[in-house]
Amino acid sequence: MALGLSAPRGIRASGAACRLSCPMTPLASVRRTLRPHPQTPCAWVEALGVEIEVQERRTLAIRYRVAGDTARLRIPDARLDSERLWAHTCFELFMAPVAAERYLEHNFSPTGQSAQFAFASYRRRTASAFAGGRARPRVEPMALWLEARVPIPVDLGDVVRLSPTAVLEDTASTLSYWAMRHPGDRPDFHDRRGFVLALTLGPSPSIVDATAESP
Repeated sequence: MALGLSAPRGIRASGAACRLSCPMTPLASVRRTLRPHPQTPCAWVEALGVEIEVQERRTLAIRYRVAGDTARLRIPDARLDSERLWAHTCFELFMAPVAAERYLEHNFSPTGQSAQFAFASYRRRTASAFAGGRARPRVEPMALWLEARVPIPVDLGDVVRLSPTAVLEDTASTLSYWAMRHPGDRPDFHDRRGFVLALTLGPSPSIVDATAESP
C-alpha cells in the first residue's frame, strides 16, 4: 500500500512521493515496504515504508514512516536504556560486508535516542567502536516518521548488505517485528538471509535487491 501522506517539516515532497530532506541530490535511492513477521501481526498498521538514500562521504539517509492509528502505538515519553532501545518501538538498520561474518546494528528510537552495536558473527557482540547515526522523529495523528543519517564505515568496504527493520510496540505492550524478509519461523533480524539490499559504493553508487548472483 502506498503511503499517501504529507511530508513533515524538514522533509520535502516531490510530486506524489515524499523524499528525504538533504542539501544535495542523492547519489542513489530506494524505497521498500516492510512486512510484519507472520507470528507478530499488527492490524492497526496500514503500511510501514522505508526510503534509503546514498549521500556523499559514505553516508546514508534513511526515513521510516508508519501509516496507521498512532494512538495505538506506544511511544516512550522518557529516555530509555540505550542498550535496550529495541525492546520498545524502534527502527533499525543492519549493515554487513559481503565477504565477512561481522555486521553492525543501528537502533533509532522515537525518543530521539540512537544506539550502535558491532558483531563479530551471528549475535556475538564486540566493542562498538564506530560512529552512530542521528534520529529525528515526528508523530502525527495517523503517521509516525523517523529520519536518520548513518555513516558507512570504511572498513565495511564498497559492497555492503543492508537490512532495514522495525519493532512496533502497542499500548498493550505487544511487540510486532517488521522487515523486508523474514527467513525463519521466528522473528530474527540478525539472520543474514534477511539482509536483502545490496549497496554498492564507488563512482556510480546503487542500492538494489540482492540476488544469489549479487557480489
